[in-house]
This record gives sequence, C-alpha cells and structure tokens, in this order.
Amino acid sequence: MSDLELISCWCGSGELIPFSEHYNRCSQCNTLVSRFRKTEDFYKGGDSTDDLYGKEYWTKHVKKLGFPDIYERSRSDLTERSVYWLRSILQYKLPPARTLELGCAHGGSVYLQRQAGYDASGAEMSNWLCEFARTTFDVPMYCGGIEKIDVQPGTLDAVIFMDVLEHFPDPVQVLSRIVSTLKEDGIAVIQTPCWRSVAKTYHEMKADNEMFLLHLKEDEHLYLFNEDSVRLLLSRVGLTNVAFETPIFAYDMFIFAGKHPLTKHDKAEVSQTLMQDPYKRAILALLDTYNKLELCEEGAQTRIAELEMALGKLQSELLTTRQHERSLDKVLNSFTWRLTAPFRRICDKLRRDR
Repeated sequence: MSDLELISCWCGSGELIPFSEHYNRCSQCNTLVSRFRKTEDFYKGGDSTDDLYGKEYWTKHVKKLGFPDIYERSRSDLTERSVYWLRSILQYKLPPARTLELGCAHGGSVYLQRQAGYDASGAEMSNWLCEFARTTFDVPMYCGGIEKIDVQPGTLDAVIFMDVLEHFPDPVQVLSRIVSTLKEDGIAVIQTPCWRSVAKTYHEMKADNEMFLLHLKEDEHLYLFNEDSVRLLLSRVGLTNVAFETPIFAYDMFIFAGKHPLTKHDKAEVSQTLMQDPYKRAILALLDTYNKLELCEEGAQTRIAELEMALGKLQSELLTTRQHERSLDKVLNSFTWRLTAPFRRICDKLRRDR
C-alpha cells in the first residue's frame, strides 16, 4: 500500500472531511482516520530498524518522543498503570480466569495478573520483545498478531489490549478475531486515546493546547476514536455491552465490553478473592498501597487548589491596595494639595499648642 493512498473509514464510509494535515474526519462516525499508510509489513512488527514495535521502537524511538524506554518502563509501570489496570480488571473478571494481553510490551501487567491468580499470557509482534518479557517477568508469550497466534475459539475470559486499538489497520477484522477467542461471558479490556473535542476544529484544539493532539501520529495511530465511535465499532463485532471507567490518563478512555451485561464486583468481593490464597495477598497489599497513595494525591491536589485560591485572593487584595496607593499619590502630588500645605501646617501647629 502506498504512503500516499487515501483510505476509507473502518465503518465503510468514504465520506471523509479534512481535519488536519495528516488526518480526515469520518462524516458518519466521527472517527479520525490517518490519510496515509506504510506497507503492510511495517505494521506486522519485527526487529529491523524499519519495523514498528520492535527493539528499535522500544529502546530508541520512544526516547526520541520523550518517553521512557522499555527498561525503565519494566519497573515504573508496575506501580503505576499496571496496578491501576489490574484493579479494574479484578472488578469485572475475578480469578481464576484465562486472560491474554495483546501488545503487553515488557510483560509486567501479565506478571501482575498471574500473581493475582489469572492464567495470563501476553503477545507481542517482536521476537526480541517477547524474549525480553519472558526473561524479565517469566511470563508465557505469543509472538505475532492475534490473527496468527494459536488461540482456540471460545477459550479466553478476557482479552486485554492497552494502547493497541488505534494501531490496527483493520479494526473490524482484528476485533472479530478477538471476539472469536472469548468465552460467551468473556470481556475485552481496552485503553485507547479519546477524541472528546469532536465539535472543535483542529485549529481550535491547537489554540486550546489540547493534549490529545500529541496522539496525531499518522504513521502509528491509524484510527482515533471517541466514545460514540468506539461503542459503534464494538457493537459491530458483537460487543454490545460497554462500560467506560476512569482512565489513568485524562486523554484516554478505559473500556470494558462484552456480549452480555457486564458484572462489576465490589471491593469487598475482590478483597475476599485475593485473601483466600496466601500468594495473592501481596497483590492485595499492592492494591491497598496504591489506593492510599491515590487518596494522598487527591488530598494534595485539593490542598493545592485551596492554596491557589488563597493566593489568588491575596493577589487581588494586593492589586486593590496598590490601586489605592496610586490614587493617594495622585492626591498628594496634586496642585490643590500643595497649595493648601501652609494651612495644614498652621492647623497642625494649633492642635499641638492646645
């Protein structure tokens, strides 16, 4: 496929409206569609310098974009996004359950799932990255896309793909394969960028300095969805029951989807499940610690907001005081004030002589 080939939207519509230099907006579903594609092999991944999502991508390319490399992420993610995601996954699908995480990178999230009692595996496009995950976290890995790896239909309780959906050249085809691997009550767990400002133009979003614009990477992010368009996509492949949870990053959306109404377990049920096995208590402790840190951060943000409000009030009062000072200076320097100075001195002397 040519780098300059214009394509249609995943929904089948060819009615695309220019949005930015490299993206069109679908007039039917409001998905942002990258205008250009690399060759098919580029998206299959690999470990040459020309492949996406291989060793070069994770060790060098991400650093050029200002993000930590795979070595840093394999440590930092476990106390950040990986535990955040696990907390919600536990609410929608209790262990024991069989899970597969597509695009699992270093495999840290798969490792935490296994510690929580899931029969969890990961999948990546790069042989090097698969070996990195096996070596770093001792997790089972598939190498290749979901279309090619050996997963039998109807055998998975959950397929997890974080920051992956936007990379699929054919979302309907890939999601159809994912759904085929799920059990009847299985779920898809998705994080993907969310285009919330559908009523704004690109230039309006740029003027407002919206963080979402960082996701306009035309060679990598082929489709960028909003809540309505991703719901439409999921319903197209039979996942008609959708729940949106709060994402860890404000510019994303965090989705749970299934064929049937979703069951959400409360914290007590999750805790009880983890306490039944001595080996799972470490995960419960990790979740407890994360929850406490989250509360501390919320408290700190509230205090910062209060201090900023108090500072704003003080700055307003200071401005008012300075305005009064300038008004007084004008009076003191006025002709009338100077002209009446002798009379004020006489009055002052008379008051002192009393």
